[in-house]
Amino acid sequence: MIHRKVKNLPTTDRNKQTDRWNEHGFIDSATRWTLAAAMWMTIVLLIYASIVPLDFSPMPFDAAITKFQNTPWLNLEIDRRADWVANALVVIPSAFFAMGAVDWGRPRRLAWLTLPATIFWLSAIVIAIEFLQLWFPTRTVSQNDIAAGIAGAILGCCSWFIAGRWVVRRFEAFCTLESMEQRIRWVLAALCAASIFYTLFPFDFVLTVDELRQKVAEGRLRWDFQLGRLASWEGMKGLVLAAGKILPFGLWFGLARSKRFPGLRLALIAIGLEVVQVPIYSKHATEWELFAGLLGGWLGWWITASRHQWMPWVRFAWIWNLASLGWMAVIFVAFNGRMRSILDDGELIRKRWSEFFTPPLLKYYFTSEYSALTNLAGKLGMFGLLGMLWAIAGFVQTGHCSLRRFWIGAAVSLFLGVTIEITQVYLPPMVADASDSAIYTIGYAMGYLLVLVVSGGIGRQRNKLPPRDALSASAQGIE
Repeated sequence: MIHRKVKNLPTTDRNKQTDRWNEHGFIDSATRWTLAAAMWMTIVLLIYASIVPLDFSPMPFDAAITKFQNTPWLNLEIDRRADWVANALVVIPSAFFAMGAVDWGRPRRLAWLTLPATIFWLSAIVIAIEFLQLWFPTRTVSQNDIAAGIAGAILGCCSWFIAGRWVVRRFEAFCTLESMEQRIRWVLAALCAASIFYTLFPFDFVLTVDELRQKVAEGRLRWDFQLGRLASWEGMKGLVLAAGKILPFGLWFGLARSKRFPGLRLALIAIGLEVVQVPIYSKHATEWELFAGLLGGWLGWWITASRHQWMPWVRFAWIWNLASLGWMAVIFVAFNGRMRSILDDGELIRKRWSEFFTPPLLKYYFTSEYSALTNLAGKLGMFGLLGMLWAIAGFVQTGHCSLRRFWIGAAVSLFLGVTIEITQVYLPPMVADASDSAIYTIGYAMGYLLVLVVSGGIGRQRNKLPPRDALSASAQGIE
């Protein structure tokens, strides 16, 4: 979120302004316009994602109205429940930002008065999207989706009233924190919250004993200690994700003032996050993932608890540049590691090349909406870490995250993405998609922006320490 910020203007000058300044020194109208822009961006993305794969089929308007009046209510099986929940979740951001654009910087009573109209307007958009899908027959039109979208509109608006103002104020306070240490703590707290949300997502809880038995029969609940499952690609992926979920908690405890090893607390967190996945149909709960979570949490604690040993090395930019190169190699292997063969059939290669250039997100549609969201999040996360490593390398060397370095990294990220997708043309069953290169670059930009914010590039005061010493000095302040 971008704000215009006050730069210690005298009180008399502030009174001449028509904008309202809040307690953090930001202009409320700028925040309100930012929320409105976010609302329109999410609405446009929602509409686009609702009509891919863009296979338009002409239909008379009168016939469409008649068909829409007979929209069925589907009896969704448990394996489709995640998609129904996803239809609600994707509307929540638009509703949250819409309510924020109305409420921020204004009396709360105005938001309460406009709440019914906002919900009605967003519900109308949901219904219009479902009606529009009639001209795109590969999309399923149902009353279930309409109900889910309206529920998302209500939840999004209500979530603003519950936590919206608090979230925006916390973000503004985060941007004005004086030290990197404080910003790191806030980021870790946000990552812990994101880990809990990811554990519960997509909220497709089993409702009967038979559904729980079905989940067990499909191998989503295991406690048999079979080593063979660890050798599979999906098994290794599950272990990495399980460790990554608890890692932020370990890092958080490691930054605490207490020097005692919080092994029991991390164990309880790992067990708790694994247990809550038992009644969630789409999630796996296994003994190996529990152990991976324990190791991830304990590793996170060890990394931060022993920072006085490795912290002197963070002042060398070449280490971060080398880490960036190493992570690019990991990304390439991870994205192509499921290949089964290398194509040598000319006709099949030409066919795969003809399918290479497609509209963005089109190929995500051929999976479930839950799989599409998690796949998209995984790609953004992998390249987001690349952006973080690249930004840290520049910050250590110069004391700030420069725009020039950002564009160099963006070009490298785009080149890596294009290389991955071109390679996948020849590696079935990988799905090559030219538009994924843009998604990778967006993920890189998000990671770079995060380091920019944490390092003080957006906020009240930039780090004024000499180059190479800024990061290590901030870390020493955590001691």
